[in-house]
Amino acid sequence: MTMLENLSDLRLFIEISRLSSISAAGKKLHLSPAVASKRLQRLEKNLGILLVNRTTRQVSLTEEGQNTFEKALNIIDAVDELGITRETISAKTVRGRIRLTSPASFGRKIVAPCLADFLSKYPLIKIELILDDMKTDLLKEGIDLAITIAPLEESNFMIRKIKENKKILVAGKSYVAQNGAPASFQDLFSHNTLTLGNYVKWSFINIKTLEKENITVRSNFSSNSGEATVAASMAGLGICIKSFWDVQDDLENGNLIHILPDYVHAKKIDINILYPTKNFLPVRTRLLLDFLIEGIRNKLN
Repeated sequence: MTMLENLSDLRLFIEISRLSSISAAGKKLHLSPAVASKRLQRLEKNLGILLVNRTTRQVSLTEEGQNTFEKALNIIDAVDELGITRETISAKTVRGRIRLTSPASFGRKIVAPCLADFLSKYPLIKIELILDDMKTDLLKEGIDLAITIAPLEESNFMIRKIKENKKILVAGKSYVAQNGAPASFQDLFSHNTLTLGNYVKWSFINIKTLEKENITVRSNFSSNSGEATVAASMAGLGICIKSFWDVQDDLENGNLIHILPDYVHAKKIDINILYPTKNFLPVRTRLLLDFLIEGIRNKLN
C-alpha cells in the first residue's frame, strides 16, 4: 500500500467522521458506497483497530476512532502545508477548505463581508460559513475557526480576542420625538423598554464616573429574538439594549438614536475567535484568522 493510498484513506475517514455516513462521505469524494466501505475496512486493517461502529442508518466513532480522527486532521494539515513557505504564500499556492462558525446575526452583518474580501484575495480557498447561535462541538463538527460572543468556558482551544462586545441603549427616532430621551439612567423607569426574554433588571456603568447603576425596567414587549426587539424599537415602541455592532449602521443613518451615550452595559463579554489547540495552524487557516481579526476590528471601529 502506497503512502498516497494511506493519505487518501485518511481523508475519507475524516469525512466519514464529520458526516456520520460512509455513503455521504464517499459521494463527497466521488466514490461509490461500496468503494468507500472497502477503503474504510482497509484503513482499519492497516491500523489494527475498529474506527467506527456501523449501523444500517449511520456510523459513529469508537473511542479509538475519535483519537484517530484528531490525529488524522493533524496529519492531513501537515501534508497540505508541504511546499508552502512564507516566501511562497500567494493566491496560487494557498488552497483548501476552512469551516468557520459564527453567531447568526454577527455572521450576516460583519463576518460575511470580510469573507468576500478574503476570497477575492485567495480564490483557491473554500470557506464553509456556519451561522448558528447554539453551542457547537468544534472537534466533532470539524470546525477550524469559531467566532463567539458569549462567556468563555474552560477548554483546550486557543482564544484570540477580537474586540469587546459593547452593549448600549437605543430607541427609534419616532419614540424619542414623541416621548423625549431620558436625561438620567433612573429616568428609564418612566420610559417603555423592550426586553430580551424576561430580562428586566438592567445594570449599566457610567463610562465617565465608572459608577454602576441598576434599575428594574417596565416593559410591554419582550422577545426571544434580538432582531425582533431592535425592529420594534426602530418602529417607535421603546428603548432596548443592543450590541453596538448590531445597530451601528442604523445609528449612522438616523434610524435609531443612542440613548444615554455615557452608559454601557455592565456585563463585559468579548468577541473572540477560537480554534483547536494544535502544534500549528494550516497556512490557509492562519491567513483567515489574522484577516478576520483585522477586518472585524476595522468594521467595528
